[in-house]
Amino acid sequence: MNLFEIQAKLDNIFNQVIENEGELDESLASELEIAQEELDDKLYAYSFVIDRYSSDIALLKQYKKALDDRIARFEKNQDKLKDAIAEAVYKYGDPVVKKNKDTGLKEETGAYSYKTPVITINVRKTKTVETDNNLYNHFALSVVQHISDNSISDMPNLPQISAFATINISSGLTIPQAAKLREMASNAGIQIDDSDIKVKVSNKELKDILDTEPEGLDAWTLGEKDVVTIRK
Repeated sequence: MNLFEIQAKLDNIFNQVIENEGELDESLASELEIAQEELDDKLYAYSFVIDRYSSDIALLKQYKKALDDRIARFEKNQDKLKDAIAEAVYKYGDPVVKKNKDTGLKEETGAYSYKTPVITINVRKTKTVETDNNLYNHFALSVVQHISDNSISDMPNLPQISAFATINISSGLTIPQAAKLREMASNAGIQIDDSDIKVKVSNKELKDILDTEPEGLDAWTLGEKDVVTIRK
């Protein structure tokens, strides 16, 4: 008998007592005693299982941390190897050319390719969005301070915000950053619904905006990294 069934049994006994105008006869008293013993045993058993779960969870968290640390080391080593490959391909590879649809002429794309009998390696540069956490906190605070008294779509000195979304920050805002913004707003007595912050993985719009060197978005800067593609 599980805990819910025992509770149902006890409820039934108590209902019978009520129907008997509060009188607990010998039969009901016996059933109540048995049910209470079953409840005691079941609660103890459940608490024991909870303790086991707690121990297992703590152990698994240790394993997870060890795995996360190992993954981070592997990713760091992988990045180092990719950087070395990129440097070699830029130095010894061939420029990748592409036909210009307007002029009909072949033009260099900025990417480089290196072919071996077994693999082909392509390397190109791509823009990345880098976030300064301290500056982001200042940015988020300025948003919260403004929307507490004004409309979200009317950010002073931040016209570029309108390209983001209805808080007008849909792109370039990671989930933790969105949570931070909600938390700051909540502490200021402002509720921001999920629909007001549209979080996207792609930073394309933000990259385009940062290309214009806008005022008020100092929390984000454009970086550059090499993308290495290996085809076998």
